[in-house]
Amino acid sequence: MSDAKPRRPLLRVLDATPGSSIGKFAPHEVAKFLSRIRVLCGSDGRPLPGMDLVEDKAMLEAAYDDPLGVTAAFNLNILNSVNRIPGSDVDVRRWRHVARYDRRESRIKMYLEAKKEVSVRLLDGLRAFRAGERIHTENSYKADSAGLAALMTAAGREPRCWFDGRRRFAVALG
Repeated sequence: MSDAKPRRPLLRVLDATPGSSIGKFAPHEVAKFLSRIRVLCGSDGRPLPGMDLVEDKAMLEAAYDDPLGVTAAFNLNILNSVNRIPGSDVDVRRWRHVARYDRRESRIKMYLEAKKEVSVRLLDGLRAFRAGERIHTENSYKADSAGLAALMTAAGREPRCWFDGRRRFAVALG
């Protein structure tokens, strides 16, 4: 037997997922996701997810419906992708991007909204949309600092959190 002290691993795995990674999951899905990441990282590894924090409703909606239309173009590109499916015919110009903050669920909901009555040809036939009818395309959940810590703790570890200067974004080591 050796009297040598046990060595620390030479390599620790850190799963850094920049951006609002855990914000794409509903709160009840976050612990499951982070637990899987911890397994993939190994016993000495840690997840390091990022998350947008709760802000003023007007600021959040402006961020997801930016004046340059970057987010709108990204969201509308879903319809361009549908058009690559043989037999599909979607006139992208008949749709608009909509982003709304739902305070109760603490999330941004993004939609594609028909500007007027429109019919879309898809593989399974023709589908009519009324003016104003929406297709829900994405969620982006927000949390306050206590909520972020609770999400991380539910995944099995006491987190350490770091915030940007304005406390609009955080990363949490779990």
